[in-house]
Amino acid sequence: MVAAVAAAGDLDRAEAAARDIRPGRSVKALAAVVNAAAAAGDVDRAEAIARSVTSPREQAQLLAAAARSTAAAGDLDRARPLADAAEAVARGITWQFAQMWMQAEVAEALSVVGDLARAEAIACGITGPEVRMQALAALAVVDADHSRHLAEAAAATALDITGSMLDVHALTRAFEKIAIAAGIDRADVLARRISDPNRRETALIGVVEAAVAARELSRAEALARSLTNSYHWPPVLTVVVEATAAVGEFDRAEAIAVNGRNQDDQTRMLAAAAKAIAAVGDRDRTRVLVDAVENAARNVTNPHRRTGMLTLIAEAAATVGDLDRAEAIVNGIDDPEQQAQALAAVAAVAGDPHSTRRLITDAEAAAGRVTELYGKARALVAVVEAATAAGELDRAEAIARGITEPDERARVLTGVVEAAAAGELDRAEAVARGITEPEEQAQALAMLAETASPARAGHLFGHALAVGSWSALLPAMARRYPQVVVKIIDELYEHPE
Repeated sequence: MVAAVAAAGDLDRAEAAARDIRPGRSVKALAAVVNAAAAAGDVDRAEAIARSVTSPREQAQLLAAAARSTAAAGDLDRARPLADAAEAVARGITWQFAQMWMQAEVAEALSVVGDLARAEAIACGITGPEVRMQALAALAVVDADHSRHLAEAAAATALDITGSMLDVHALTRAFEKIAIAAGIDRADVLARRISDPNRRETALIGVVEAAVAARELSRAEALARSLTNSYHWPPVLTVVVEATAAVGEFDRAEAIAVNGRNQDDQTRMLAAAAKAIAAVGDRDRTRVLVDAVENAARNVTNPHRRTGMLTLIAEAAATVGDLDRAEAIVNGIDDPEQQAQALAAVAAVAGDPHSTRRLITDAEAAAGRVTELYGKARALVAVVEAATAAGELDRAEAIARGITEPDERARVLTGVVEAAAAGELDRAEAVARGITEPEEQAQALAMLAETASPARAGHLFGHALAVGSWSALLPAMARRYPQVVVKIIDELYEHPE
């Protein structure tokens, strides 16, 4: 709400509303005002708001935000002193954990305003190795003159991380940036210096992802094959297979897949290759792979893995127009929940409206055979989503209303509302009004109101306010009618009781 009012240009009211939020939660709202003021060229106001906050951590955070927004607006001369001020305030933070993260934020602000040397100095001075690693890796991809040096420093810092609380996703993202900055080969060498096997492979996954993004697919394959953890290498190598097929190197994609370490993983990767090749449009190659995977999948003992493989090749067959084959594959799935989900997946790519409707009918019938309550809900959700994606909105609504789990029912009905809003606003409103959960109905109506005509938007918001929480609807109202929300804010200040 505060962000919308600030974006509308009413900085006085936005600031007042932000300051009225409970301490400890107001900084995000104030940051929205600071960003809006800086973007509008009122740098003095942005700085004054930031400096008015007494908490050093929050003041430094707001000053850094002001520096970034001012730089983004093109005023580097004004942005640099703000970044300097953020650095000075951050030094006064006494809680070490908060200071570390604030130093990383200040380093980012300094890099944005062009003071890369000081950004590096601050990043290098962060005492926590995990935070220091992330800050240095982030700088490595923006400082072209020192990218190699910063990447090396980030990788060296990774060696200093001890304990069991490391965020593995942070390690992967850091080494992806290290690979971008220092090159794939050097990042490989740096990652292999990590002694802990699991962390080493987590870092190497980031290098593989960078290699895939750079289309260095042979290098990506070699790196993926060097992984030894059975939880790591199959999905990573599958990504390489998909990327290789997507650029038209079909023979290479198949060769990678068939050289997996066991039959199950080979089959799973061939199924992924089939789907990727189908998306490119090679019908003959897709059919050959579908045959191979279907035959191999019969020997897969894990039913969930087998179903996943069969679903992939069924989608591949349907994508190249071989619907009879796709249906035959899916009909071989025994579990009704998984069969319903697979039929829904095929329906989503069938293309032909008549076939899509028939597949949705079959998927609904399969879902009806599921006896476990939540399993039935999951199956029906997949069917509704497929029907919605295919534009079969009447059918989607009818199936959705049969879902007994209220949250899932409301969620997929909201998806139907959103799809209908593109061209059938009356239909969308009718579906929204039929959602039985009051808050979800209110949110669906508010979503429609944001793009409706002025007269209709008021009508929709009025009904939403009648059934839902007005405070939850204020953000949507602020985006459409910021001045109305300003009046609400004024009323709250004049009559707080």
